[in-house]
Amino acid sequence: MHLDDVYEVNKQGVMLLGGHDVRELIEEYKSPLIVMLEERIRANCRAYLKQIECYPRTRVYYASKAFLTTGMCRLIQSEGMGLDGASQINITLVLKPAMGEKAMRALHAELFG
Repeated sequence: MHLDDVYEVNKQGVMLLGGHDVRELIEEYKSPLIVMLEERIRANCRAYLKQIECYPRTRVYYASKAFLTTGMCRLIQSEGMGLDGASQINITLVLKPAMGEKAMRALHAELFG
């Protein structure tokens, strides 16, 4: 993975992620800290989708085991990708508020019969 477009060290020797001073991020959110850059995630989604354009009956799915929050579900859905639910608890607790009741019922029926 190339991070040249999101990672840099400024003239003061401070690491910046997506233009944000990591010291300020840690001060605000505490440490340890995982930084998720929405625009990078969206760009990656679009890159995956672009690669399968020539395969009309193919769909890209995000593996929910990787990182799953309601916000991530909404982001993945807004980019036109599917979500691979790992368990019924994923679907019940996280996907339902992100996808809505109708989509939730369809997904539950597909996964759990």
